[in-house]
Amino acid sequence: MIYGYLNQIRSSRKLEAETHRNLEVIWLIERAHPDHWTINHFRKKNADAFKKVLRNFHNIADFLHLFGREIEAIDGSFFKALNNKSKNFTRAKLNRLEEKIDKAISEYTEALADGDDESEDTGKGTEKTTEEDAREVENLGPKGNLKELRAKKHRIEQLRSDCETNTSGQVSLNDPDSRLLQKGGRSVVGHNVQCVVDARHHLIAHVEIVDAGNDAGQLRPMAKAGCEALGIELDPEHPLKVLADAGYSNSVQMAECENSGIEVHLPVKETTAIKTVGFRIEDFRYDEDKDEYICPAHKRLTRHSDKRIKETNYRVYYNCAACKGCPQLAKCTRGKYRKVTVSEYREIEDRVKQRVTDNPEIYAQRKQIVEHPFGTLKSIWGYGQFSVTGKRGCEGELNLMALCYNWKRVLKEKGFECVMKAITSPKLAKEAVMNRFRNRNKAVGGLLTSQLKNWSQIQFSR
Repeated sequence: MIYGYLNQIRSSRKLEAETHRNLEVIWLIERAHPDHWTINHFRKKNADAFKKVLRNFHNIADFLHLFGREIEAIDGSFFKALNNKSKNFTRAKLNRLEEKIDKAISEYTEALADGDDESEDTGKGTEKTTEEDAREVENLGPKGNLKELRAKKHRIEQLRSDCETNTSGQVSLNDPDSRLLQKGGRSVVGHNVQCVVDARHHLIAHVEIVDAGNDAGQLRPMAKAGCEALGIELDPEHPLKVLADAGYSNSVQMAECENSGIEVHLPVKETTAIKTVGFRIEDFRYDEDKDEYICPAHKRLTRHSDKRIKETNYRVYYNCAACKGCPQLAKCTRGKYRKVTVSEYREIEDRVKQRVTDNPEIYAQRKQIVEHPFGTLKSIWGYGQFSVTGKRGCEGELNLMALCYNWKRVLKEKGFECVMKAITSPKLAKEAVMNRFRNRNKAVGGLLTSQLKNWSQIQFSR
C-alpha cells in the first residue's frame, strides 16, 4: 500500500497489475500476487492501523531531529468523497424535489380526470406503494407514470426522515459520512480534512476528518491533537506558537488556547454581535475604574445589560440621552442611539491582534508551512478525492497520504542512507519505548524510564 501511494497508484486493480509486471513490486512483496479484492479488503480492515504507522514514523523523524516543536501551523481543506452531488440530499433540495413531484402528480391526475385513456396507469397508481418500489427509484426527477411519481414521493419522505436524524442535516447515498461543503462560492460533496504541520521541516504531525462544515471550532482541538501527536508538554512560560488563518477565529477557542500555554497567531475576525456601520469599537476608550466606554464625542456609555450569544457572554453599553442630540450620530449608527457590545474575551482578542501586528514575520510563515502539504497531495499527486467510502476508511487513506508525504520529505532532507541507519538503529527502538512512557503518569513513567536506562546501559555495554 505504501509503495502504491508513494507512486500515485491507489487503485486496487492497478496495484494487482503491478504485482505481475513491476520488478520493484515483485521484489518487494517476494513474488506474492494478491488480487484486487485482497488489496481492497486489507485497506479497509487496517484503516485504524495506518494512523499508528504514521505515529511510529514520527519516532524516525524524532531520531533525526526533524521536529522543532516550537511552531505549528493548522489548516483545513475539502477532499471529494466517492459520492456525486446527485446522490446528496439536503432538506432544501428535498423540498424542491417534492414540489416538482407534487406538481407532476397534480398535472397527471388532472389529465386523467379530463378523460385521457390511461386506465392501465390509473390502476397501477391506486396500488399501495411499497418500500421496495420506493427504493428502486433512483432518479427523483418529476418524470414517470403515476405509480413511479408516488414511489418517488415516498422515497423523498424517507430521505427527509434520515436528514432529521443525521447530525449534519444531510443524506449521502454512496458515502453516508460525506456532506455538502461550501466555500468561496464553490461546493463539493466530501470531507473536511484538518492538518497540523510542524514548522522546522514542514512534516505533517496530525491529520483528521471532522464533521463540521467549516474551521471555526477547530483551533483548540487541532492544536491539542498536534501536541499529543508530537508529545509536546505545554508550558505557559515557553508557549507553543500556533498559526492559522482567519477561518479559525473563534473567541472561545482562542481563550482556551491562550490559557493552556498556546500562543495563537491569526487574524481576528470581528464577531457578528459587535459589527457596526459607524465607528469601530477601537474608537471607543474604556474606563476600567467606572466600567464605562467613552465615545469619540467624549460622551460616557454606561453598562446596562448582559446577553449571551452561542458560547459567549457580551456586555452592552449605551447612553440614550447623550446620543439624542449628538452631531456625530449619523456617523456612528443608523439607529436612534449607539450600543457598544463587548465580548467577555475582548482582552484576549486584542492581545492576539496586537501580537500579529507586532510579529508579522511569524504569521507570514503560515502559508509556506501548512499549505504545501495540501498543494502536494491534491494538485501534484492528484489525491483530491478519496478512493474509499466512510469516515473510518477515508481517515485511514488520509493517514497513508500523510505518511507518504512525510517519507518523501525525510528522504529529501536526510537522504536514503541516513534514514535507513535511523530505522535499523537499536537506540531508536529504545527511545520509542521511553517516549511512550513519558506521556503516561509521571510517577510510574519516571520509574520505568530509570529502569529502561539501566537496562539499555547493560545492553549497550555488551
